[in-house]
Amino acid sequence: SFTITCEGINPVDCKLKMDKDDYSIAAVFVCYHDGKELYGMKLDIPAAIEKRLVKDVLTYERDVTVTEGEETKVITVSYQYDMYTTSLSWGKGKITKLGKEEP
Repeated sequence: SFTITCEGINPVDCKLKMDKDDYSIAAVFVCYHDGKELYGMKLDIPAAIEKRLVKDVLTYERDVTVTEGEETKVITVSYQYDMYTTSLSWGKGKITKLGKEEP
């Protein structure tokens, strides 16, 4: 949270929050005059996460010896490692005027 002050303008407090799961942003701005709340506004900004497969980075096979009881056999294990790119962007924000809460 932070406060915005400027000469000739009432101070504005802002509480900023980013959701840890979807990265959307919510900011609540409250304007004060003589210590009293004049009005509040909320800014909601949705986030978009895109994950894309770039390429198969590495694929290989390996023979592994497995013992089950008294039987020993060789099996082939395949490994694949992929590379992804992840993009995070924010869309258009929506501003909502907040009403004062009733006691």
